[in-house]
Amino acid sequence: MDTFREEWIAKRCYELREQAGRPEGQDQAHWGQANAEYDSSKAGNSNSSAAIN
Repeated sequence: MDTFREEWIAKRCYELREQAGRPEGQDQAHWGQANAEYDSSKAGNSNSSAAIN
């Protein structure tokens, strides 16, 4: 995994966690969602809620 991708996903994961009220035990779900958003954005899919700079 490249550094940019990893940092973007980590930041997005944190945002998702904060938006959800910091629930316990949801780390993998948030990481998976952030990863999917990154992948769909890189594939040119405009359904992602987070823009990749």
